[in-house]
Amino acid sequence: MNQQEIYALHSHPAMQEYHAIVKQIEAGYPMHPREVQDVVDALLEEGFHFQAERLGRMKINWDR
Repeated sequence: MNQQEIYALHSHPAMQEYHAIVKQIEAGYPMHPREVQDVVDALLEEGFHFQAERLGRMKINWDR
């Protein structure tokens, strides 16, 4: 994968949402299940199956 492909991957809207929500989860922010499901759905629609699975397996604070 060259630099342009890597940039295109990380600049994709679904991947930007993924990175943002992962940072929030890792910081311990409470999440609503629908927020996480929306990102998982967007990732799956765009073919980012690995990231969708990783997000689904993360330990999430559901206190919201």
